Amino acid sequence: MENEHDSTTLRDLTDAQRIAIDLLVTGASDRVAAEAAGKTRETVNRWSNHHPEFRAELNRQRQRLQDQHADQCRVMNGLALDHLHQQMVDGDPEAIKTWLKVSGLGRLSTAVSGHLDSEEIISEQVVRRLKRLEDEAEDVYSNAFNDQILHGGPSPEDIRREVERNLRAVTDCEPDPEDPDPPGAVYPLDDLEDNEA
Repeated sequence: MENEHDSTTLRDLTDAQRIAIDLLVTGASDRVAAEAAGKTRETVNRWSNHHPEFRAELNRQRQRLQDQHADQCRVMNGLALDHLHQQMVDGDPEAIKTWLKVSGLGRLSTAVSGHLDSEEIISEQVVRRLKRLEDEAEDVYSNAFNDQILHGGPSPEDIRREVERNLRAVTDCEPDPEDPDPPGAVYPLDDLEDNEA
């Protein structure tokens, strides 16, 4: 680990994280982004997969870049269509064939599918954790079932604190000073997996 903590919270970014995002959004590899940010490839990979604000900002930057490209494509499409239209009006059969070949290509979707807000990413993981606990609570031999019977199970707020604690641990964020449970537990990553990657 390069520093005691690579990030201070789950909802803000360090300068190193911003440098990595700026490179990743242009198509750079984790290794290249890590070198520029002064971090290891593993750290950048961990941020990309688990740090909510890093993921959200990367998605926002990708969306901005995609929007810029879409605007450029609209201008180029207009110019190409004007040219192709004139050729078709002039009776060029190749222009008509070209139009018939390419006219369906504009239907492809390249939309960014990830969340653009770190709170949405955290909430999604809370919902995933709650669903897993519900599934486990149906198994009469599970600890979750016994916990549900004896104690009513954890509250949604408890689950959110646990998810955030796990995210802080896996992304090397500083512990929340208001967290009543000290860090140091084993942090399961199964609920923290990114379905978008």
